Amino acid sequence: SAFSGCKYLIGSLRLPSTLLKIGSSAFSGCNNLSGELQLPESLEVLGSHAFSNCGFSGSIKIPPKVKKVEDYVFYACSKLDGQLILHDDILEIGNYAFSNFNWSSIGGFSGVLKLPSNLVTIGEQAFYACNFSDLDQLPESLTSVGRAAFLGCNFSGDFILPSNLNIIQESAFCGLNIQKLVIPNTVEYIAPSAFSECYSLSTIICESTTPPTISSNTFSSVNKNNVTLEVPENSLNAYANATY
Repeated sequence: SAFSGCKYLIGSLRLPSTLLKIGSSAFSGCNNLSGELQLPESLEVLGSHAFSNCGFSGSIKIPPKVKKVEDYVFYACSKLDGQLILHDDILEIGNYAFSNFNWSSIGGFSGVLKLPSNLVTIGEQAFYACNFSDLDQLPESLTSVGRAAFLGCNFSGDFILPSNLNIIQESAFCGLNIQKLVIPNTVEYIAPSAFSECYSLSTIICESTTPPTISSNTFSSVNKNNVTLEVPENSLNAYANATY
């Protein structure tokens, strides 16, 4: 927390080209720092809360030696309005890592979000209310998506869940503009509000012969009369007799 809360740090921040580690809360709350932040290629550790609530704008590129994006690293950095560039060797994105806390702000990244191809875990509210125009895809390596991880994002089109997911957490994909949802046969449980307020949803393809467990509000505010549900032919009765 070397410079945490230093409101008198004004202007751009230039980091050493050989820097290896930025500690937890190092620049947290330095909201008068501005301009584009360039993280050095040498960086190996990016601590939790490192740049939370800072005033940087433009794009962020995570250096190739950083394997985990810690919790709250860029939390509430609502002026970041460029691209988020993540390399394929990132394995974990922590809780609230890029969460755009201020719903009313203009910002929170732009362009298409491309997730690392080897990503395993996305923490809760990791991309909450970010302003990406779309999502490239969820990587097949993904095993865990936290609560409200993508709540309020602008993703649209077809949405295919990876085959390594077993549980869809609460509000994980709430408020997306997706039209088609494909649920693999590995998914056993879909939590409340996981896909609530996905108003554009018109097709759900569920590949499992056993209906996944859901709640009465898993798809709340979605007009069920406008949605086509496709299931395995030999499971029609099982789905027809499911609780919801």
